[in-house]
Amino acid sequence: MTDFGLLLQYLAWWALFGFIHTTLSSKSLKLRIGLGKTKYRIIYNIIATFTLLLVILNVPSIISILLSGLDLNMSRRILFFFMLTSGWVIGFFGLTAWNLSALAGFEEDKDPLKRDGIYAFCRHPVYIAAILILLSTLIIEINAVTLSWLVGAGGYFVVGTISEEKKMVISFEEYVHYKLDVGRFLPWKIRHLKYLIKNYRPQGIHEIQQ
Repeated sequence: MTDFGLLLQYLAWWALFGFIHTTLSSKSLKLRIGLGKTKYRIIYNIIATFTLLLVILNVPSIISILLSGLDLNMSRRILFFFMLTSGWVIGFFGLTAWNLSALAGFEEDKDPLKRDGIYAFCRHPVYIAAILILLSTLIIEINAVTLSWLVGAGGYFVVGTISEEKKMVISFEEYVHYKLDVGRFLPWKIRHLKYLIKNYRPQGIHEIQQ
């Protein structure tokens, strides 16, 4: 099979993954099933894990490609490790801002709207972290595998943000203002940077001052 044929085959698995996840995250389906938030989250995570395993079993892993980054020449190696490290650091701060037990479905998240910490700089740090890691693989090699991960997973992240934000706007009126003040992935407007410099304070300090 040609590289283009392989790319289409791999993208088909990512499309199936994205379709299932988007369907499961729809509010109408949650209401129709009638389970509580925590029970539904557990079921969602089980199905999400299973569908991700299907992708991993049918789309070659990028781990070996990432490890081969050590063999790059100096300039490409510096760029590769900068993007890779940036992705891991941003992802770490993005994930640790959440109640991981609530994400797993074991309890309800009492603060689902995150606007402090790294979320004061971008609305979806975990997604941009993953995209940076996926982009770093293109520095090593551009082939059906690296492109399928970037287009498939990266595309899912981008589409996912649109779906998530529609629900957030409905659930939280203040999210509309948050969208205006903070970039989706990066603080890419000058007015965003000015706002962040002027108004950013960690939540803990804010609570103490109140």
